[in-house]
Order: sequence, then structure tokens, then C-alpha cells
Amino acid sequence: MRRAYGAFRSGDVAQKDALKDAMIWLNFQNSVSTRQLAAKFFHRLDTDTLAGLPNKLARPCSREHCQGMCTTGKSRVYWVDIVSKQNVATLPRNTSPRNQKLFQSNLISWATERIRSKRGPLLWLVELDDTQFQDTQPLALLADLGLYCKELNSDDRVVIYTVEVESLYKPTMVDAGFAFYWLAWQDADSYGMTLGLNDGLPTYKEWVVPKDTVKVVDAWFLIPDEGSLVDEKLPTAYWAACRQRVLDRRNCSGGVA
Repeated sequence: MRRAYGAFRSGDVAQKDALKDAMIWLNFQNSVSTRQLAAKFFHRLDTDTLAGLPNKLARPCSREHCQGMCTTGKSRVYWVDIVSKQNVATLPRNTSPRNQKLFQSNLISWATERIRSKRGPLLWLVELDDTQFQDTQPLALLADLGLYCKELNSDDRVVIYTVEVESLYKPTMVDAGFAFYWLAWQDADSYGMTLGLNDGLPTYKEWVVPKDTVKVVDAWFLIPDEGSLVDEKLPTAYWAACRQRVLDRRNCSGGVA
């Protein structure tokens, strides 16, 4: 973490690489109750650079995931997924508008299998308002969810799953793979917050869960226009907000984290 600490303390955060590193250190500092877990896991990585994080070669064991604050009791939340054009053909078709119940049942079965076959042990779930989907474009929704580097083609589908769970876990830095675009949210709350990629502001409540603990109760899909959330497509307002967050903390602590 030396590079991240150096970037936070005195790096030129007008440069994106230094800013990303400084954001990682800021997240580390803000992960108050789970900082020790993050430090222990990071030291296992055989790297002296933060390039390529979240590091897909770093695979936490199951007991290292879902270590944030736990909320119990049945909850209904959402998982948002991108189905690439290569897999769109597997989506159920509504061949008879008068048989909507059968179509919805088929779509739920498809969604359940989709989650079961997903790589990785976690699902990132969010709290959304159903009415928002009528006015929100798919790319704007992905941006609000902080889904950095995602790209959409008009042949893709954005699938929204309504799921029920018995336990929700506040995301930790380990769950996020040390990603700079993840936001370590204030310790007192039992949820995290997505970091919007349009304005760099907290947007939706979020949690993580083991994927085998969810029950799909509904699913539907949106047809997107083409768009991208890669670095060069993100607006200036996003980088400015991230930069200001680092500078505010740096000025408050006198550059010492």
C-alpha cells in the first residue's frame, strides 16, 4: 500500500493514476471496522503496484467475504446484470402476450440459473425504486450503480432481478477487490453506497451476499443504447468530485493518513 499512501499524502491528484491510488488509500482509511481484514488480505498479494486492481488473481476465501455489518430479516432488493449479445438468445421469449404469467415464470427460472452459474461467490445488491426504471436509461442506471468500465451495445440486455434474502452484508474493501471506484461508506451505517460515475456522489444503498442465499422473485430486462463507462468516457464532474474528496481529507489530516 506504499504507493497508495504516497499518492494520498503528496501525489498530484490532477493525474488520474495518482488520484486512483489516493482513492484506494482513502477507502482503506475509511474502512474503520474492517481495516485490519483489508490490510491482512492486501499483504498476501504478490505485487508492489496497484495497477489492475481490482485484482482478479487475488481470490479471497469464503470466510473473508461478507465480513461487514450484517442485517438480518427478509429483505427484497435488486441485482442488475448485463447479458451480452452472445447470450441474449437464451433469454425467454414472450410469444403470447396473454400468457404473461408463464413468460414471467420462465424468466425467473432463467434468472435463477443465471445467478447459479455466475462466476464468483458474491452478488452485489442494491435498493432501488421500481418507478425509477421508467425514466432511467440503462447506461445511466449502470453509472449510478458505479459499474466502472462496463460497455453496452444495442444488442445487449440489462436484466434487473428482484431477489429475497435473509441476511445482507455491508461491503468491505476485500469484497470490492480494492477497487478505486468503490466507496467505503461511513462505519455507523449497515449498508454501503454506490459511487455514481456521472457525478462522483453516493447514489444507492448497496450490500453483498453469497450468491447461493438469494431467491429470485421477479426479473425483467431493459434494451439499451450503445454506451461506455470506461475512463475516457466518464465526465469531468466525476473526477472532480473524487479529487475533492481526497483533497478534503488530505487538508483535514495535514496530509497524514
